[in-house]
This record gives sequence, C-alpha cells and structure tokens, in this order.
Amino acid sequence: MAKTLYDILQVSQKADIDVIDAAYTRLREKNEGDDASLKAIKQAYETLSAPARRAAYDQRFASQTIPPRSSASYRSDFADTGDEWWRSPMFKKALIGLAVLIGAGMFVSYMKHGKEVKVTGAVVNNDSRRVDNERTYIDRSMDVHDRRTDIHKETLDRSVELARMEQQRRASMSEAQMQQNAERMRMQREQQEFAQQQQANAMRMQAERERENAQQRAAQASNSNEARQLTALVSGAVAQRDYRRAEELAVTSEHWNIISSAKQTDIQNDQAQRDISRRNRPVTTNCYRDPYGNTRCTTQ
Repeated sequence: MAKTLYDILQVSQKADIDVIDAAYTRLREKNEGDDASLKAIKQAYETLSAPARRAAYDQRFASQTIPPRSSASYRSDFADTGDEWWRSPMFKKALIGLAVLIGAGMFVSYMKHGKEVKVTGAVVNNDSRRVDNERTYIDRSMDVHDRRTDIHKETLDRSVELARMEQQRRASMSEAQMQQNAERMRMQREQQEFAQQQQANAMRMQAERERENAQQRAAQASNSNEARQLTALVSGAVAQRDYRRAEELAVTSEHWNIISSAKQTDIQNDQAQRDISRRNRPVTTNCYRDPYGNTRCTTQ
C-alpha cells in the first residue's frame, strides 16, 4: 500500500496545523542530509499546510477505492419459442452468463470487503502510532518548555539578585564616599582654623615686639640728644604738613601732641578760610513771575 502524505509526516488525518508544523520541523531536522526524504517531506508539508490543497487531497484520497468490475448488459436476443423456450441454447447461455456474473460479483464483493478491512486496520494502526508520536512530541515539547521556563526563572532571579547586590554595593560606596568627604572637609576646616590661629599668634607676637621696641626706643630717646633731634624732625614734618612722615617718626606722647595740635590748627584755618570766602562771595538775585502772576525772587 502506498504511503499517504499523512504517513510521510507521521500525523493523523485530524491533526491541526500546529501539529503538522511541529512534525515537519522534527522530520526536517531528523532527515537532514537525505535529499529524497526532505523533498517528500517538503511536498507533503506544502500540501497539508494549505487548507485548500489539503481539502482537495482529502477528497481525492477518500475517492480512491477499488472500482467495481463492470458487467456487460446482456440482452435477450432469442425469440419466443413457445413452451420449450427454456430448452433453447440461448437461454442456457444466458443462464450460464448470469451464474458467472453472480459469482464474479460475489468474488469482487469478497475482495473489496476484505481489502477494506485490511486497509481500515492499517489506517487504525497508523492513526494510533501517529497519536502516540504526537503525544510523545507534545510531552517532549512541554518538558522543553518547562525546562526553558525554569531556566528563564533562574536567570531572572539571578538578574534580580545581581541588581540588588549592585545597588547595595553602590549604596555602600556612596555612604563611604560621603564619609570620606565629611572627614576631608573636617580636616580642611581644622587646618584652616589652625592656620588662622597661627597667623593671629604671629601677628600678636609681632605687635608685642614692635610695642616693646617702641617703648625701648622711647626710653632711650627720652634721655638723649636723639629725643631732641627726633622732636625737631617731627616738628619739621608737621610744619611741612607731612603728617604721614611725622606719624612714622613719632615715638613719645609729646610727638603725638605736636601732630594733633597741628592737625587741629589746620582744620580751624580751613574753616575760617571757607567762612571768609562765603562772606566775600557776590550776591545774585533772580526774579521771575510764576504762572499765577506773582513775582518771586531768589538770592544766590
């Protein structure tokens, strides 16, 4: 018996397109390298995967049965011979032909039903085998899908765990960085305070040394000719209105009194000069008429 397209793909006649696709993929991988088998599998898949071509093939496959043997139509060409017509040779030939025809029909019916039984048994066996193969393939596909799902779940869990670990690491690094920055700022502040304190101490010590030096110079100058010469220099600077030079030379309170008196005298002289200038300035009177017709005058 010739293989059908369903036998080539190892599926049943009621298999849907998903089962046919899966069977085609499996057989193509299994028969890789066998060009003849691949060609037959491809032709079977192209026919059964298209609904219109599959329907035409199923209709043609269902109509492929053993055609009944044709029997010739016998015509009674003998004439009526009266009461002895059944003894005529033509009747005997017709009777023999009818017996032969009945026997042939019985033989054909036996052969037909016997083959149908065999074909039905083979189809049932093929369907059972195809169902078993489909069930096995589906079970394997489910196992593969479950394994892939487990792998995907494990991968996802691992990714989540890695992301959580990375987040914790970054948080710890950020906290450590913040602590380092705070410690660095504290050290810088302490260094600045220490430097400012050192600078203040140095300035205070320098001021004390300068004061001590000034006191020593004052003590020395008070009992010597240098004091008189220094007083003369301060007086000369004051007379020239060079107060900055006088302040640099001043050592004793007497020198500062001379400078203060000279400054006060200059201030009084400047005020008197401004008063004289104001009194000697000519007076100017400006008169004008406002919008209401009144005359107004201003003095400058």
